[in-house]
Amino acid sequence: MSEAPFLQELIYTFGYFGVFMAVLITSLSMFVGIPTFTYVSIATALGLDPFLTSLVAAIAGALGESPAYIIGLGSKKLLERKYRDILMYWEELFKKYGFWAVVLVAAFPFAPDEIAGLLAGAARYDYLKFLLATAIGKFIKYLIAAYAGVFVGEFVINLPAS
Repeated sequence: MSEAPFLQELIYTFGYFGVFMAVLITSLSMFVGIPTFTYVSIATALGLDPFLTSLVAAIAGALGESPAYIIGLGSKKLLERKYRDILMYWEELFKKYGFWAVVLVAAFPFAPDEIAGLLAGAARYDYLKFLLATAIGKFIKYLIAAYAGVFVGEFVINLPAS
């Protein structure tokens, strides 16, 4: 392996824990467009197991979406004053389609996960269901990224340092 950037060294040194921390920290930073799936690709390019890496990253990513949910939960009273009808509409949607909607949003690479969390919290959607749906969606996304890392990893890792 040529001289690896800091992130590669972090993941190489700490393995799955490094992946967990990298994904958790970037997921906690709401509305910042840091593509967390790149950490998964790097980890599997460095030789970590794709399935286990995706599972660890999905758990970290789901936990990292909690602040958006909590902010949505806390803002319900404020939103109800002005947007009661819209909020009631979203609550009904979450009762019918919430789980699968969150799975779908979490599975897309550049989807607004934070918005889903805010809406789920404001709609008083069950937190554990929200976490599970987010983890499932992120697992799908990260599994694709993990296998991309496996297939292109050798090429990426051996790029000359600039």
